[in-house]
Amino acid sequence: MIKTTAFSAFFVFFSLLFCQLIVLGEWKKHLIVQGKGSMNVAVADDFDQDGHIDAMTSFAGGVTLYRGPDWKQSRQVTRFEEAYQGKRKIRTGCIHGCLLDLDGDGDQDFVGSNQMVFWLECPDKPFEQDWTFRVIDDEILGTHCLITGDVDRDGKLDLIANSGRPADTPFPNSIVWLQAPANPRSGAPWTRHVFADKDAPGGSHYMGIGDVNRDGLADIACGAKGGEKFPGGEWFAFWKQGKDAKSPWKKRILSDKQPGASNILPGDLDGDGLVDYLASRGHGKGVLWFRAEANSIKGGKFSPDFRPIEIDPTIERPHSLALADIDQDGDLDATTCGSLVNGEAVWYENNGKGKFTRHLLGKNQGSYDLRTVDMDGDDDLDVLIAGHHSANLVWYENPLANSPKHFPGKQSSWKGFAMNEFKLGNRNCRVVQPKKAAPGRPWIWRARFWGHEPQTDLALLEKGWHLTYSDVGNLFGAPQAVAQWDDFHEKMTKEHGLAPKVALEGMSRGGLIIYNWAKKNPQSTLCIYADAPVLHFESWPGGKGKGKGSQGTWEKCLQVYGLTEDEAKSFRGLPLYGLESLARQGVPLLHVVGQADTVVPVEENTDLLEQTYRKLEGSIQVIRKDGVGHHPHSLKDPGPIVSFVLNAWKRRGNSK
Repeated sequence: MIKTTAFSAFFVFFSLLFCQLIVLGEWKKHLIVQGKGSMNVAVADDFDQDGHIDAMTSFAGGVTLYRGPDWKQSRQVTRFEEAYQGKRKIRTGCIHGCLLDLDGDGDQDFVGSNQMVFWLECPDKPFEQDWTFRVIDDEILGTHCLITGDVDRDGKLDLIANSGRPADTPFPNSIVWLQAPANPRSGAPWTRHVFADKDAPGGSHYMGIGDVNRDGLADIACGAKGGEKFPGGEWFAFWKQGKDAKSPWKKRILSDKQPGASNILPGDLDGDGLVDYLASRGHGKGVLWFRAEANSIKGGKFSPDFRPIEIDPTIERPHSLALADIDQDGDLDATTCGSLVNGEAVWYENNGKGKFTRHLLGKNQGSYDLRTVDMDGDDDLDVLIAGHHSANLVWYENPLANSPKHFPGKQSSWKGFAMNEFKLGNRNCRVVQPKKAAPGRPWIWRARFWGHEPQTDLALLEKGWHLTYSDVGNLFGAPQAVAQWDDFHEKMTKEHGLAPKVALEGMSRGGLIIYNWAKKNPQSTLCIYADAPVLHFESWPGGKGKGKGSQGTWEKCLQVYGLTEDEAKSFRGLPLYGLESLARQGVPLLHVVGQADTVVPVEENTDLLEQTYRKLEGSIQVIRKDGVGHHPHSLKDPGPIVSFVLNAWKRRGNSK
């Protein structure tokens, strides 16, 4: 049982390390539109149901839709001056918005705030037809946020909106939830329920909905920025719903010392099963979270206390906020962006326990709205931003999809390192991962005799190299073996992100496959370390020279190659021939041999290859062990071998 527990913890550790690969990736910025006025809302969905995500924002006197996947085609689906003839003076763009299928037809309609709250009905052909404009509520005023949630538990999403103005509205400094009529298309009035009645002063901003006290009822949180022009603000609070959702709710202050408070969202941030709050001071500085602590039962009911914990106290004006599992490791991460033109877009990687690490998405981008959406259909969450001061709609591409995939197969431990064992075709494969991968993800590929004299492999693992193995035993480097290795190399580089160039390691008969594969793939060969290598099958297993040979193995070898003994004499598909491709690519070679080797005689193998490669002006080094036979392989101190491999990486690892 102890071994199992330690083993599980070991692989959790390596899984977390692997997830950090996304941290190293660069988030690419994509511009959808650069406008001439502020953009405060960003929403996205497949509105035309063509399989691609479309985007929507509001500026230039209306609401505009952009067609994915390139967002070059656009349509202004409504113009405010034509659609609205009411008492409110309309601005050029919405201050906020959200999506909600109001008419129950299966597509998302747009809900916006522009001096009043309205909705636009998504038509059957959203890029060809206008979207019908209908007023939801033009009595509330100062709706800085619109969110949705099933407030009254009737199975339908309701709309939550703040009425943040202190005057010019019957509902000053309030927050309401709005219940749609039975037929929203009819134009019948919505039912307004004021649950925060005049007790949300100080410039209320963005809200979040969730059950924080485990009573099965939705609670709603909000932040208010405060300041000289907005007295009574600088707070984060939530309202606890009573038995009757339509009556005023009870307000509970989380903190009233939060200058510039703006955004707040509920979520379990530390994995303890309690709902915490993530918050930002969008009109000040900083991102923080309120940790729920289950140490309070009041009146027989669960009522957690909340302790504020700063995440990033220095980020300037983080006026947008989202919670999502950005790195797909099973916990909630956070993302935000400063509001000004020099704002920074960042995401905070959660370790699952509420400890956050900041990572940059991009600089010089403002934001008033931010959403996590899979914009490019690659099954990870990208970040869509509407830039208030930047006057643009952009998205940052999550590099997770381009990050290496997890290695497949059975997981185990090899000499203290995580190992995966799997089959490719009918061949056994192994990958051993370093505790921290070196930049560029270099790797060494061993041929034959897994685990024998592993000192070089272990030294490279310690330096951040991956160690791989693909068993092509009893194929003697024949074309079938080379084809198997082609598949393995493609899998390692294309799917798992290992470096395009690989260091090859072959002991004894492993020399046949490493050289035959390298000659076919010189552009993918970093260097070759060959140890007492077989370089001509007539030497071994044929035994046609001074070596002992192996008659049974020789017969198998001829069968694999499809040759007779006579044909084998003139066969040139072996390591000793065709070395020009390696020399042209500048592939360095290192051989370690025992001068007294009677199994694979040096003069029939390494000596001949060395002569040929030098004539081709190739780089080859031979370490000769006097008085040593075929065994032991390698060197007691693998330093010279390791240095050779590392120097090759330094010179050639990033070259094309």
